[in-house]
Amino acid sequence: SAYSFDGNDDYIFIDSANNELDYYNDCCMTISAWINLERTGNQYGIFVNSDYSNSVQVHQQYALKTDGGQSSANPSGFQRLYFLAGEGNFESNGPNVGSTEIFANQWIHAAVTYDGYVLKLYFNGQVDFENQVVDNFPQDPSGTIYMGKSFGANNAFYPGIMDDFAIWNRALTSQEISDLYNNELQSSPY
Repeated sequence: SAYSFDGNDDYIFIDSANNELDYYNDCCMTISAWINLERTGNQYGIFVNSDYSNSVQVHQQYALKTDGGQSSANPSGFQRLYFLAGEGNFESNGPNVGSTEIFANQWIHAAVTYDGYVLKLYFNGQVDFENQVVDNFPQDPSGTIYMGKSFGANNAFYPGIMDDFAIWNRALTSQEISDLYNNELQSSPY
């Protein structure tokens, strides 16, 4: 029961205003999904909490994306995992960009965790990036979860397949992420 996105106009949205997916005043989270991109070269939103009703608004409360455009966050331009929040939240040590290249037409397991002190990106069950940072999720913008859609420079609709989305209100351990990758985790999300 995977979701297929055509890269042109397909996306899923969930009302997240004032519910458990709004992380303002919360510290800890995990987002995970299996993804398979049909092409690379842009930023593609995997799981984005924002309120894009204001056409000027390009920031998000939090977002797990892939980034494949050449930018200050990703000078190589290779497709990589990327996490951002607000206007630079959690980026006081630099952008949260993974180190492993994502290739088209290959399934990968992507995850991000934040435990109040360390933000980690995981690629296929292994830590791909780690940032020791204490920060807060911004109050705004929040309101809608978008899967397969993101806004801002170098963003495009997600082209490919996503499966097994999950979000927790705690940071899963490295062992639990490994278990997710190996389909062995027994914990229930949210």
